Amino acid sequence: HFIVGESRSISSTLKLPLDLSSGVINDLLKIAELGINYSSLNIKYKVLLISKSSMLKELRADLPTNLFFNKSDDVFVKVAIDSTIPIENTNKVQEKEEAKETKKEEKTDSKITGNKLFNDQTDDLIFRTLDKYLFYDDGNKWAKIQVTFPNADSLKKESVVSEFTEHNFILKILNHNGMNYRYGVGNLHSRINPEECKVLIKKDYLLVKLKKLKEGEHWSFLHKTKMVGD
Repeated sequence: HFIVGESRSISSTLKLPLDLSSGVINDLLKIAELGINYSSLNIKYKVLLISKSSMLKELRADLPTNLFFNKSDDVFVKVAIDSTIPIENTNKVQEKEEAKETKKEEKTDSKITGNKLFNDQTDDLIFRTLDKYLFYDDGNKWAKIQVTFPNADSLKKESVVSEFTEHNFILKILNHNGMNYRYGVGNLHSRINPEECKVLIKKDYLLVKLKKLKEGEHWSFLHKTKMVGD
């Protein structure tokens, strides 16, 4: 989770494949900074400290990571804005980037949309669950997930099937080298427009693009979470 400035409110949450069994806190700080900036379109962040909670008690940078964190622990980081595109130009830049991406998608054969998979042909298969992914909020219209899959660009288009509803989605890879794989979210942070969601095949990952039903809504999390008072 990363928190901007002196606020105690979580600005966004990313899931990164981290090795918490080795290295020191300073190594973790550098990896977190790379992950946060990779997911940010217009703003560059500098990570100031690593903590075990939203209270942001700083951990010494030279101490071993495994003294504080286990494999699936949450990591809280305090960040400051390092540099940014002027606010008045942000929407224009984002629109240009989206237009470029859409144009690029229209030229590729690796776009997967509209496939149905809840049927007798896949329900009885044995699947391996894909559990390495990177989630990020990508502006007013999209939330995106990069699902790690080595050599994804070798996949046959017809082997990748997906289904989206307003509240969930599932992605399946069928009969790739004799194995089946899947990744899905049963209860999304907020509602999506199923008709405009899509899956793109990249070099070493599958990019799941979730079109927000309510444009401008910020997704702090991928999964729906209960808040205090709910």
